[in-house]
Amino acid sequence: MASLTTMPNSPFWLARMRVWVAAPDHPQGGFWRQTIRSTKLPLKTARRTAQRVADEMEAVGRELRSETPDSVWAQSRLDALLRAAGMSAARRRSTWEKAAQGYLAAKTAKTRSMESYRKHVAHFADFLGQRTRHDLRSITPEDISEFYHGMIKRGLSTNTAQQVTKTIRAVFTRATHLRNIEANPAALFRMSADATPSGRKAFNQGEIAAILKVAQGEWRTCILFGLYFGMRLGDARRRSYEEIEDGNLRFLPEKKSRLGKVVTVPLMGELQTLRGQGLITPTLAAMEHGTASKHFSQLLDRAGIVRVKTTKRGEGRGITDKTFHSWRHTTNSLLAEAGIDQRVRQLICDHDSVRVSNRYTAVSIDTMAKALTKAIKLPS
Repeated sequence: MASLTTMPNSPFWLARMRVWVAAPDHPQGGFWRQTIRSTKLPLKTARRTAQRVADEMEAVGRELRSETPDSVWAQSRLDALLRAAGMSAARRRSTWEKAAQGYLAAKTAKTRSMESYRKHVAHFADFLGQRTRHDLRSITPEDISEFYHGMIKRGLSTNTAQQVTKTIRAVFTRATHLRNIEANPAALFRMSADATPSGRKAFNQGEIAAILKVAQGEWRTCILFGLYFGMRLGDARRRSYEEIEDGNLRFLPEKKSRLGKVVTVPLMGELQTLRGQGLITPTLAAMEHGTASKHFSQLLDRAGIVRVKTTKRGEGRGITDKTFHSWRHTTNSLLAEAGIDQRVRQLICDHDSVRVSNRYTAVSIDTMAKALTKAIKLPS
């Protein structure tokens, strides 16, 4: 059954549903994918009515499936019988080169993410050498382990090695679904749970005061979003007045956009006076991410904030210990020092899990507001 949800700037009820995606190379002719579609019903429409429309939308989606349920069941049953008889099911031979190309072609992500995925599969291709054109079944779990630990030895951080290996695992997962291989060689490999710290530090009270002293106009508003709610630079720059309702801000973080996860936080301090239409910080929103980061770095220079840049060996990037992302660490640290419950800290900073929240050192809006009032005190 479909479920209903809403998003900022959308006046309609949205249906979270499964749709059938046709894929000729897939053994079943395609696969189911979770998606969000508009019902075209205004939010003032009764939820019960919207739910009936959402269910009907999903039912139609099921009927449009190119393969019938019976044929899918029959194919699965045939595969099981063949395996029980010690015979191999029909398989389309593939190579790492073809599998990686297919994965990238089917992947939908932002430009920067796609660049990362291409680099990841290229790293593994370099590791394989001539074996990129060999049968995929020749790649073993031992190869995955050697590749992963080789990255660590070359000086890459554990985080980077994990991200690269996750992409490689995803390529093999897709190949398994397409019946290019019988099992994913990366599925059983366990990566180290000890992730390398991000290298970024929180701002202390003196630094916060110095930054706010030199920050003016749009940058001050953007920084307050970062300080109060641990927003990333992209999220802090792209907020709009239309997302403000009854003193609260409801927005969809960039990293959660594909999940449709809307975050609600109470506006605090100077942010409570925000009034207008359109983007709150239009000049900053129009900047490229790299340009905005550079401008914030220049602001830190004017504030006299001393930073340390660490350059890693191998292919890892140099890391500056204090950037806009440091506000996420700052917010969580201030809340922790004030004795705020971890679950409240997670909701305010929009972290996914207790583990992630620790790395950055069903609650009501009022509870969050009290927590922020207690933890964050702006210099007078």
